[in-house]
Amino acid sequence: MHVEETCIFRDGASGAEFDAHRRPGLAQLLNAVRAQPHRFDVLLMMEGSRLGREAIETLDVLERIVASGMRVFHYLDDRDCTLTE
Repeated sequence: MHVEETCIFRDGASGAEFDAHRRPGLAQLLNAVRAQPHRFDVLLMMEGSRLGREAIETLDVLERIVASGMRVFHYLDDRDCTLTE
């Protein structure tokens, strides 16, 4: 499997931060989620805490990602975190 470098989002900041200036990787991810057409349709993360550590903010981000039509997987937890209605 090949993944384009432009589809890899990294942050050096804590997952407790949700400020776009402190987490440019999260800001880039959310911009990619809003873009149409999507450059990818699956978000693969090591674990859920990589997205965020504050439950309400993390759930909001996860809902935006899933609402855009993307699926979310955590490979250490071996789980599909895609929300369903």
